[in-house]
Amino acid sequence: MLYREMDGITLKEMTKELCREFFRQFEQDSMLFADMSKFKPYEYSVEKADAFFESRNTSDRKKLRNNA
Repeated sequence: MLYREMDGITLKEMTKELCREFFRQFEQDSMLFADMSKFKPYEYSVEKADAFFESRNTSDRKKLRNNA
């Protein structure tokens, strides 16, 4: 796995499992909505997490390079 540590921050290559973990823990912040009629509580879905991962894992996106 490629990674780089900077001032206590670690960047890791996003994997499908890390993406799923992120979305399993995700909570929608209702304070972001001026119109509360548009707020819907977030519901985790493996399919949606995987679709997000696939949409971000395309050949035209930059990859983290290990330059250490």
